[in-house]
Amino acid sequence: MSREGIRKLLHRLRLSWTRPTYKLVKGDPVLQAAFEKELEFIKKTNHGRNRSASCR
Repeated sequence: MSREGIRKLLHRLRLSWTRPTYKLVKGDPVLQAAFEKELEFIKKTNHGRNRSASCR
């Protein structure tokens, strides 16, 4: 989709594109690593559920 198409879609939905005015401080690397590990586990377990449900 083109930029103009996205702009028109946002306009039809009465939304607009804005850029963030600030950046968040970098997070704790230990907590980020734990989150990534948990996220991978969730992806793996949910992928198995979706796959078996579609085979029925």
